[in-house]
Amino acid sequence: TRQAPFSTQSFGERSSAEVFCRHALQFYCCSF
Repeated sequence: TRQAPFSTQSFGERSSAEVFCRHALQFYCCSF
């Protein structure tokens, strides 16, 4: 894995992961 400035990298990863989980959860709930 590549090293990047802590603030931007961690924030970007965390926010994208949150968005991904949110969309996945929405899709999961809507499929029922």
